[in-house]
Amino acid sequence: MRYLKGKAARQTHFLKLFFHLLSYRRKMPVTEIAVYSPHDREENSYCICPRCAATMEREYVGFCNQCGQRLGWKNFQNARIIYR
Repeated sequence: MRYLKGKAARQTHFLKLFFHLLSYRRKMPVTEIAVYSPHDREENSYCICPRCAATMEREYVGFCNQCGQRLGWKNFQNARIIYR
C-alpha cells in the first residue's frame, strides 16, 4: 500500500475534513423523542439529535445546539418514542 506524502496528504486530509463539515449542512431527520416521566409531575418530552443524541429543549429548531447538525422535521409526527 502506498502512503501519500507532502502536498497530496494535506489535500486528502483537507478533502476529508471538508466533506465531514459539509455533512453537518445536510438535513438529518429527527426520528426519536425521549419522554421523561417523573412520579410527581407530568411527562416531559424532548427531541433527540440524530447525530450526537443530545436532547433538545425546543422543537422545530433549525440546528442542534450541541453539535450544530442541521435538522429536518418533515416526518417528526412518526418519530419513535423512547421512555426513560
